[in-house]
Amino acid sequence: MCSATAACLTANLDFFHPDNLTFGQDIYLSRLVATAQAVNRRAKRVSHKLQRLFAAPDGVALESGVLTLNPSEVAQLDNDPSFPEHGRLTLTLGGGR
Repeated sequence: MCSATAACLTANLDFFHPDNLTFGQDIYLSRLVATAQAVNRRAKRVSHKLQRLFAAPDGVALESGVLTLNPSEVAQLDNDPSFPEHGRLTLTLGGGR
């Protein structure tokens, strides 16, 4: 993994830190992209999936740019392959010099 990708991944994992989110707080794709771009200005938005893990893809969240949570839910993203149920984020950065 290149250092820019690793830095963007770290920044997005920090975004999902439990102190930064609360119950029922929706996840906006634009905020995830902005977090990546704050680390790497050349990052551009090419999103392929935005959905609940293990849910059938319906495209609604990606189309609207919002992953809607219920009032009793808090988004979690640990990106730990040993515990995929704790969320997963995959970034592929390209372009630039």
